[in-house]
Amino acid sequence: MRIGKLALWLGLALPLIAADYPVVTVCDVLKDLASYNGKMIVVVGKRTQTGDGAWLAAACPAKLIVNGLVWANQVWLSSTSIENDAPRPSMPHDFKWDDESVIRKLHEVRRATRLRAVDRENEWTAVFGRLETTLPLQPPSFGRVGAFPAQIVRPDDGIHEWSAANSLWASIKASLTAVDGAEYFETNMKGALIPGGAGGVSRFRGTVVSSTPAEWPKTIVLALSGDGKPDVHLKLNEPWNVDVQPGTTVEFEGVAVEFTRMPFTVTFEVTASQVAVLR
Repeated sequence: MRIGKLALWLGLALPLIAADYPVVTVCDVLKDLASYNGKMIVVVGKRTQTGDGAWLAAACPAKLIVNGLVWANQVWLSSTSIENDAPRPSMPHDFKWDDESVIRKLHEVRRATRLRAVDRENEWTAVFGRLETTLPLQPPSFGRVGAFPAQIVRPDDGIHEWSAANSLWASIKASLTAVDGAEYFETNMKGALIPGGAGGVSRFRGTVVSSTPAEWPKTIVLALSGDGKPDVHLKLNEPWNVDVQPGTTVEFEGVAVEFTRMPFTVTFEVTASQVAVLR
């Protein structure tokens, strides 16, 4: 068995998903404030929470400089518009987060941006809301001290976060569904212990979709992505004397042995000591 080095790249009549709106990074927004000003968008970045408020940040390749003043690569999160008569937006009916689209933007952020265990930072975050800025840009602007070049006025439920494990799995899934996904699996995953501590994650967590046989199962099908769709098969080396009814939450690590694109499935070989039911 080898330990793999995972590449961490990381309001309408129809149901709405995140992809129905521009899905952009903090850097995308700051690079073209005029284009996004006043628009409903989904912004991806690293969210920081302090006693003063919250904001999205990213390490951008270029700085926003206006009249010699360098602005931080940050977007303030707000519940109040700069226009007194502009109502706070609400989530569109039947809006659904499209993790696949959002995660691809998250990859761009993760390449240069890191989470730290200080400053009360939360997980990687996508925020749905209305982007607001002032043009021409000049201080004071947004945030408690007016140091932010723009803000997103969001609904209460306009925030979508990923835990470290979910973020890692989403990154893996995005890599596997890319054009070179089969090569990625062969090079980075096949025969490797996954997650193996990558990104600080020791085990993935999923929801049981089915198990075979019903008693003493040897194969367990899990949904890891949060949409309820099965995407992982666990093959145990011997029958497991544990009740794993559909809906049961399971944690696991295992050796990746097979990948199929249609339907998307990653198969892991596991032992009884590598899988556990969360009560």
